[in-house]
Amino acid sequence: MLDVRGLRKVYEGSGRRTEAVRDLTFTVEAGELVCLVGPSGCGKTTLLKCMSGLLAPTSGEVTLGGRKVDGPPPGMAFVFQEYGRSLFPWMRVGANVELPLKQKKGLGAARRKELVADALESVGLADAAGAYPWQLSGGMQQRVA
Repeated sequence: MLDVRGLRKVYEGSGRRTEAVRDLTFTVEAGELVCLVGPSGCGKTTLLKCMSGLLAPTSGEVTLGGRKVDGPPPGMAFVFQEYGRSLFPWMRVGANVELPLKQKKGLGAARRKELVADALESVGLADAAGAYPWQLSGGMQQRVA
């Protein structure tokens, strides 16, 4: 049995604070099948990482078979979705999007900035230009890439 009680996870860094999971409580009985569905950035991967012991929750707890999960349980396997490798982790999102535009001759800084803003707006990430790729969900990283 998997038991999640009051799970909360907050990411903080570089002046950005994101509450990925808030006060989540549920139980999955042995033999049950559960699917996580939701939009990009809603906390699905964060929840899975907390349930698997790969990420410590900010508060709350996860137990598996009556034992607190504080690391990957024996016999558990993981398959990661990773788009961050397509982005430069030391560059903010806006700079990653702007990079190929710098190769186009005759495209000034003001126009590049406008194109970056338009591109991020079109994929629902207008407020993420100043974030680093590692501060975004996998789905958000995919849209930036």
